[in-house]
Amino acid sequence: MSCACIVGNPAIMQVSILVREWALERWEEGEQVSLLAELPAIRARNRAERERLAAAGLDGDEDEKS
Repeated sequence: MSCACIVGNPAIMQVSILVREWALERWEEGEQVSLLAELPAIRARNRAERERLAAAGLDGDEDEKS
C-alpha cells in the first residue's frame, strides 16, 4: 500500500503516520487493497474490540484520560 500526502498541519501529519503504520500491519508495502472490500471485516474487528472493552469495564479512552 502506497501513500503520499503533502500536508502542513502537524496533527494531520501525525494521523497520516498512524494510518500508514496501521495499514502496514495488515498489508504488504505496494499491495493493492480495496478498502471497500475490506471494510466489513474491519468493522467487525472494531465491533468485537469495543464489545470486549465494554465487557471488561473499559471504554478504550484510558490514554486520553491520563
